Amino acid sequence: YPIVDHTRFGYNWWNEYLPGGDPGLKKKYFVQNMRPGGTFYELSWKKVNGERKRQFLEAGDPKPLGPTFYFRLADEPNDIKIEILNAKGETIRTYGKDEMLLSTGKNGDFNTGLTKFVWDMRVDNLPTVPTRPPTTITPIASPGKYAVRLTVDGTVEKQDFNLYINPKEPFTQAEAEAKFKFWMEMYKEAKNYTDKVMAALDKRDEVLAKVKELEDSGMSEADLKPIKDQAAVIEKTCNAFEASFVSTGRTMAEIINLPATIFYKMGYISTILEQTEGPVSASQRKAYYDTLEEAKQADAKFQKDIKPELEKFESLIK
Repeated sequence: YPIVDHTRFGYNWWNEYLPGGDPGLKKKYFVQNMRPGGTFYELSWKKVNGERKRQFLEAGDPKPLGPTFYFRLADEPNDIKIEILNAKGETIRTYGKDEMLLSTGKNGDFNTGLTKFVWDMRVDNLPTVPTRPPTTITPIASPGKYAVRLTVDGTVEKQDFNLYINPKEPFTQAEAEAKFKFWMEMYKEAKNYTDKVMAALDKRDEVLAKVKELEDSGMSEADLKPIKDQAAVIEKTCNAFEASFVSTGRTMAEIINLPATIFYKMGYISTILEQTEGPVSASQRKAYYDTLEEAKQADAKFQKDIKPELEKFESLIK
């Protein structure tokens, strides 16, 4: 169905309206005069039994954090997908059937009938290094023209809509676009280095698998020892490269006490960008580009260190 245009009021503003923005799904109320706490009014300025009495109010649900899409399903689909497209027609967010978590119909169908779905205005999540904490860089789309494409068992429907700036904010459209561009640069660099880390881990696993193959072949321990020793050097080098980007702690206590990693630093900057609707500050830019330089140096060191070690391993197994 046609989509009502959405005005962004800011992630931090919306997040105060719980339970809509509370990740723990806890019940809370908003507050009079925009103060943290709960919505209430004073029953009396006079203290009763030594305390001032308050009447707490049901604040209701928050407005959706993003545009709302409505569509009708006649039958439970075998395959369903929602894609968000930017003004250039590029897909910036995709929801598959498992990600959409649509409610279930009376007969257990996959939400047949009228369906509501809200886009949270974010782009796709970054890939995650297996078994490691996710990289929390998920830019919020800038105001502009967008489209949603719904695909149900090969049938495609598309609707256009707009995101608008909160009219009470002092920043301009150009500043909003500049912020999103900066945010997406960080997002793309994080993806680039995630790919590099996973490639390093794949190479490590390939080396270890080769050692196992030689062990199973019946090679003598004397011949295996230098190969195993070299594989250990490669494993240590690859693990150190991974640890410079993402926490490798086994428990939350270890993760908290390890030095901040490159992806953690980028994620922290991203969190600050979420909390403010205005332009990127000079300090935020400096923090990001310092972290990016740290990433470049870690990658350069790894490439320099790993090449001769891999060559030595290849020589040994030949």
